[in-house]
Amino acid sequence: MLDEINEYIRQPIPINDLRNDLITCNVYTPTVLEYRDKARHDLLLAKEKFRHPTEKGLTDFDRRTMLDADIADQIYSYDKLVSLSEALERRFSSISMLLT
Repeated sequence: MLDEINEYIRQPIPINDLRNDLITCNVYTPTVLEYRDKARHDLLLAKEKFRHPTEKGLTDFDRRTMLDADIADQIYSYDKLVSLSEALERRFSSISMLLT
């Protein structure tokens, strides 16, 4: 489903069919938000799982670096979904502006 939405975002806005494109945008938005919320939840769980304990030899910077390395995949997935939801919002705004 996300691949379909990603492909939709990459297509130009069809000037001749703005209303249907607006409907499509509205249909995809809740799906992306749902995936984004799940990715955020997974990211928070991963942060808790991989949180490094306080050790005398580690600085806060060391701990943050180790944490980011352990959860890089979750961060990437979440950031990708945030970008996709922002692209949908921009497309929705553009279509709405063109319809007025």
